[in-house]
Amino acid sequence: MTVGIDTHKDTHHAAVLGPAGQLIATSSFPTTGPGYAALLLWASGLGPIGKVGMEGTASYGAGLARYLTGHGMAVFEVPPGDKALRRLRGKTDASDAEAAARRVLADPQPAIPKTTDGTFAVLRQLYVARKLLVKMQTELSNQIGQLLITGPDDIRARYSTGTTLARMRQLVSTTPEITDPVERLMIDLLRDLATRWLDLRTRTRQLHDQIHELVTLHAPALLSRCGVGAITAAALLTAVGGNGNRIRSEAALAMLFGAAPIPVQSGTTNRHRISHGGNRDANCALHQIAIARLGHDPRSQTYRDTHLAHGKTKKDVIRLIKRALCRELFPLLCPH
Repeated sequence: MTVGIDTHKDTHHAAVLGPAGQLIATSSFPTTGPGYAALLLWASGLGPIGKVGMEGTASYGAGLARYLTGHGMAVFEVPPGDKALRRLRGKTDASDAEAAARRVLADPQPAIPKTTDGTFAVLRQLYVARKLLVKMQTELSNQIGQLLITGPDDIRARYSTGTTLARMRQLVSTTPEITDPVERLMIDLLRDLATRWLDLRTRTRQLHDQIHELVTLHAPALLSRCGVGAITAAALLTAVGGNGNRIRSEAALAMLFGAAPIPVQSGTTNRHRISHGGNRDANCALHQIAIARLGHDPRSQTYRDTHLAHGKTKKDVIRLIKRALCRELFPLLCPH
C-alpha cells in the first residue's frame, strides 16, 4: 500500500492506494499523539505499507513525520501538486492526499525529508531569531537615518558622522540643551530608537555566541575552513538537516543550495548562469564565504584571475566558486 497525507494545522487527511494504484480509502485524523497512532493503525489495517508521501514534513507534518519514521515507516517528502490541474478538477483534502500518494508512487527516487529535531531544531530557532533581530536593527537604523536627514540642521550636524554604532552610543549618552519643544521631542525619539538598537545588538551578539557554541560542538571541522563563520555554518547546517546522508551527491547538494549551473543556450550562445532556486539562506551563506575567500584566500584569488583572463565575468567566477564550495563542503555536511 501507498499512503498519501495532506497535512494541516488541526487535522491530517490520509489516502491509501492499492498495489495497482487504485484508491482504497480516505480518512481524516487530528494532529495529536493519539491521532497519529490512529492514522497508523487505520492505514496498517488496510494492508502492508510500502511508502508514505507527505506534504509539509518540515511544517505542519513535522510531528507526524517523526512519529511514522520512529515506527519504521518509509516517509518521503512530496512537492505541492499542479495548480493548473487543481483549478480544473477542484481541490479537497481527500484529493490532495490522493495526489500526494500518486506522486510518491510515480517518483523512482522520492525525496527523503530532513530531520529537524534535537540540536538542529535549536540551531534553526537560534538562526531564525538572530536573523529577525538583525532585520529589526536595520529598520531602526534606517528610521534614525531618515529622521536625521529631514531633521533640523544642528541635530543633523551633531549626529550624522561616524559609524552606526558610534552614532547610536552618542544619541543615548549625550543630552544637548534644546529649548525648542519640537526639537526636544525629536531628540527623545532618536534616543529611544537608539536605545532599542543597542539592546538588539546586545541580544544579537548573545545569539551569535550561542550559535557558535552549537556549531563548534556539532561541526568543528566546518568552522576550520577558510571563510566559514558561525552564522554561515548555521545556515548551511540548517538547510541540510540532521540526516545529511539523504543527499546522495555533491551535485544534489549544489541543487539544494541553489549553486548548480543552469544552462543558457540559444543558437551560438553556450553558457551557464547562477541558479535562482534552492535554499536562499544557504545560497546567501555560500555567497558570503565566496566573497570572503576572494578577499583573503590566495588560492581563490588565483582561481579568479585565471578565469577572468579566459573571458569569464565576475558573476561567472562567483558561481564557479560557490559550486566548488559545494564540492569541498559535501563530505562535512553530508557524511556517508
